[in-house]
Amino acid sequence: MPKIIEELKETILAKTKEILLSEGYDALTVRSVAKASGIATGTVYNYFSSKDVMVASVMLEDWIHALHRMQEAAEEAPDVIEGLRRMSGEIRTFSRQYSHTWEQYKAGAGAVIFIKERHRQLIGQLVELIECLLKKHDCWKEAHLAEFLAENLLARSQQGEEAFEMMVPILQKLLQSE
Repeated sequence: MPKIIEELKETILAKTKEILLSEGYDALTVRSVAKASGIATGTVYNYFSSKDVMVASVMLEDWIHALHRMQEAAEEAPDVIEGLRRMSGEIRTFSRQYSHTWEQYKAGAGAVIFIKERHRQLIGQLVELIECLLKKHDCWKEAHLAEFLAENLLARSQQGEEAFEMMVPILQKLLQSE
């Protein structure tokens, strides 16, 4: 049985992220990560079964950090719209960091099914945060509102800050009618 060293796993992930963000998804290989980590290619496979698992691990770690920052922002926001604005900023930062990765990955086989599955997960995570935000500010009426806001927040956040700001008057009316 191969010897597993925890620090080595972190090194592999750090090198994966470095190569991914500097050279892109297409340039990233298990071999390039092994070389950058100073280990044999086979050793990488003791920790990760494929390039996609390495990339997913890196992105998941960053997404978890983004979710944590969104939760803090929602808790500290003086109102729902400001909470959504702050959440949008975190989504935008994450999306910008990995936009090239997603573009290159989407060109691959099987990506559509994977992306649809992950989209549902992202929406579910955002719905939980938005429900808490709505309840905190006494704007909670229906579960559908949180899902509607999550879908729009995700879409608009990727388009830029201006897209969110264009939504603000609509959000104000929507929240007043609730």
